[in-house]
Amino acid sequence: MKKSARISRYILILLIIFISAIIIPKYYWLMFAKNVKAPMVYYSSIKKQFLVTKIENKKYVREDAEGHVLTRKQFERLTPLFSFRQLIFRDEMPDTVDGMPMDYKQLKRNYIYLSLRPDDIYYYNIDLYPLIEARPDGPELQIPNEFFRIKNKFEFIDCETNKILPKLSARFNRALIKAGFTFPAVKYFGNPTNMKPFDDGYFVLDSKGKLFHLMRIHNRPYVKEVSIPDDIKIEYILVKELELKEFHGLLVSKDNRLFIISRDHYKIIPLPSKGYDRKTMKVKIMGNLKYRIISLVAKDSIIAYVTDRQYNLIDTYKSKWTSNIKSPAGKVLSVVTPFSLKTTSKNSEFIDFYFSFHSWYAIIFNLLLVALTVYLLKKYQGREIKSQLIDLLVVLVTGVYGLLAVLLIREES
Repeated sequence: MKKSARISRYILILLIIFISAIIIPKYYWLMFAKNVKAPMVYYSSIKKQFLVTKIENKKYVREDAEGHVLTRKQFERLTPLFSFRQLIFRDEMPDTVDGMPMDYKQLKRNYIYLSLRPDDIYYYNIDLYPLIEARPDGPELQIPNEFFRIKNKFEFIDCETNKILPKLSARFNRALIKAGFTFPAVKYFGNPTNMKPFDDGYFVLDSKGKLFHLMRIHNRPYVKEVSIPDDIKIEYILVKELELKEFHGLLVSKDNRLFIISRDHYKIIPLPSKGYDRKTMKVKIMGNLKYRIISLVAKDSIIAYVTDRQYNLIDTYKSKWTSNIKSPAGKVLSVVTPFSLKTTSKNSEFIDFYFSFHSWYAIIFNLLLVALTVYLLKKYQGREIKSQLIDLLVVLVTGVYGLLAVLLIREES
C-alpha cells in the first residue's frame, strides 16, 4: 500500500513538472517578451548599396548602408524599381534607370516576392489534391470536383460521391508509367488554389527519388521527368505561379541549399544560401527589373544576398540584433528554469512537445533550490534528509518546477 502511494505521488510530481514547464515560461514571456522584428533589406538601383527598413523604439526607420536615416520620400527615390507606384503617384518616377526605360507594366510584371517559412516545409498533409485545369475555357481557374492521389496507382476521387473515377484515373496513370514514374508518390509540391494567374500543376517525387512535373491540360495529362543533379536531395519545393513566368519555384535541398527551377527546360539554378537552416530560418526573395534579393532570416540575424537577373552574386549584407532569448529577461529565465516545453512551434505546424534546454547555469541555481527544499521539508513537513533524497534529486534536475511539485504533493505519513 505504501509503495503504491509513493508511486502515485511521483506520477503526480512528474505531471506537475510537465505542466509547469509549459505554463511558467509561457506566461513569463507574455509579461517580458518584446516584439522583435527582422529588418527588410532592399537594394538601391541609384546608389548601388543596401537600404534597410526596421522598427526601432516603436518607430519605423529607414537607413542606408552608412546608417544615415532617410525620410520616406528619400528612400522611395533611391529604390524606384521597388517604389515605382509611389513615385508615379507623385510624378517623380525617372524616365530611365541605368539606361532602362521605366514602363509601369514592365515594372509591375517584374516585381516578384516569395516567402518560405519552416512551417511551410514541416506541416501535416493529407495526400489528396485538386489538379486544376491549366488551360481553362474561361478567364478564371476553377477548383475541380475531383481530387487526386498517387499510391500504388494514380486515382481521381469524386468529391461528391467519394468514388474513384476509373477512366480519367487510368488516363493519368498510363501517362505516369510511360514517363518512368515509380509508385507510390513520396512527396507532392504544388499551389492548390485558383487565386493565381495560371496553374503550374505539381512537382511529385516518386519512390526512387525522381522528380516529375504533373499538369492537367485540356483534361489530359502532361507528365515530364525533371533532371536533378545527383548531389541534390530534395526536401521541399515552393511552387509559385507569377505573371513573370521566369521560374516554376524554389527548391530546398536536405543539406540547406536553395535553387531556382527555371522555366528554361527545368534548369536548376543555385542561389547564394550560405548560412541557411531550413528548420529555423525564413527565406524571402524579392525581385525587380534588375536585381534579386535573397534574405535568410533567423531569430537574431539576417543575411541578404543581392544578385543580378541571372542570379550572379553582387553583394552581401549581414546584421544581428538581440533576440528575446539573449535579452536580460531571457538570461534570467535561463538561470531560474533549466528547460521549457511547448506544444507548438513557429517552425512547424505540427502539435507536439518541443523541448528547449536553457542553460547549464540553471544547475547552480538548482543547488540553491535544493538547499531551500531541505529547509522547507524539514520545517513544514518534519522530514529528515534521508527521506528527501529522491525529492532533492528531482529539484536538482528540474529546478523550480520540481520544487513546486514536491511541496504541493506531500509524502504520505
